[in-house]
Amino acid sequence: MTRFRGLKKPGRRHHQCQRECDGERTERHPAPSGAVKCASQNGACALPAGKTATVWFGAWSSYKVRTGLSGKVACNTGTFGGDPIWYLSKACYYVSN
Repeated sequence: MTRFRGLKKPGRRHHQCQRECDGERTERHPAPSGAVKCASQNGACALPAGKTATVWFGAWSSYKVRTGLSGKVACNTGTFGGDPIWYLSKACYYVSN
């Protein structure tokens, strides 16, 4: 068993700081029930025509959220202002407004 003397588990400190320090909205709960998966990371999310939607980008209960989006949305860190959880594959989910 590997021990980390005096250190927390790798990645934990950085992940905590990322949520608190980056000034972006990161949710620590899953996307809402009824949310539709629309793309995997680096894919494109095609939202319903003529409607706006709230889109969640992330995984494992850590999400970046954007509201009022429409049309085609890139499912990547650039669109959502950062990475909500490092080292994991992410996806986009939406709920129409």
